[in-house]
Amino acid sequence: MPNDFRFHDLETASEQSEVLLKTLLEKSSPNGFYVVRAESSEALNGYRALHKAYSTSSFNYEEKTVIW
Repeated sequence: MPNDFRFHDLETASEQSEVLLKTLLEKSSPNGFYVVRAESSEALNGYRALHKAYSTSSFNYEEKTVIW
């Protein structure tokens, strides 16, 4: 099965994704998850919202480790 995912950097990401991608990459090491999601600013923003909700949830550390 061919891999048709485009791996973006700050130069190839859309204007809508560029600022958020930069912020995410500054907070973590470069990884394929963010750079592929940068194809869609909606997907990148959706992930950020999900991560924020997860991070502030009432789950304890052990539960978060199992879920994430």
